[in-house]
Amino acid sequence: MAYNRSPKHRGNNNYKSYEDRNRNRKVAKVHVPEGKRPSHVTVTPRPNEDPMRTIKRFLKECKKERVVEQARERQYFVKPSKKRRLKEKERKRTIQKLQREQEKQIGQ
Repeated sequence: MAYNRSPKHRGNNNYKSYEDRNRNRKVAKVHVPEGKRPSHVTVTPRPNEDPMRTIKRFLKECKKERVVEQARERQYFVKPSKKRRLKEKERKRTIQKLQREQEKQIGQ
């Protein structure tokens, strides 16, 4: 037997409305995944140091930790097979470059 859908019975149910349910819900903390090497780059200004020099040291640390490069790499998903192919291409390129430099040194 189906329940009665008439308007006079709708207000008498014990179920909370949709808005009431969401109001009492706790907000879950967002989980931020940690990488292998978290990038917590901090630079404290030295006594009597120019602020521009402090900024320069900060940028140097960011380059050393590869913060910007990692952000660019992780901007889009790259399949593992494509990563391997790119790594292999880079390896071949560096080997060829080193061989050319060795040939130049031998030729001199």
